[in-house]
Amino acid sequence: MARWHRQLAPAVGRAKEHTGYWFEKAKLDFALKVNRLLELDGVSKTELAQRIGTSQPYITKTLRGDANLTIETMVKIVFALNAQIVFDVQRRNISGKWEKTVEKRERAAAFRPPSCWFEQRRAHKPANDSDVGMNNDDQAETSIAA
Repeated sequence: MARWHRQLAPAVGRAKEHTGYWFEKAKLDFALKVNRLLELDGVSKTELAQRIGTSQPYITKTLRGDANLTIETMVKIVFALNAQIVFDVQRRNISGKWEKTVEKRERAAAFRPPSCWFEQRRAHKPANDSDVGMNNDDQAETSIAA
């Protein structure tokens, strides 16, 4: 496997010098992330197509990375999956250390806490102002100001 890497590395390096490489990479990255959201949420391509008012074949084409997407279409797709697009602009010749930092951030952003976490938070409602961090001095100042 290392032999293949040594043989392909120069070709990939040359490809990265052209905008076509980055265009295709962006489309594939988007397609992979949308596919992951579909899997996590249990949403079919047909259902996604219905949500954004398009055909299932178009969604399939998009998720293969074959579609030339507009930002508007990308936003519609991720909005239908209760997600958002976050753009990042950075220098092309970044170090491996920075790439690993970016990967860690992406993994952290992809973490989706179980819905039960939110249900537990909603269930706990403060009984009075002291439960939300107001002490007696704050309450006295509030009543004087009123």
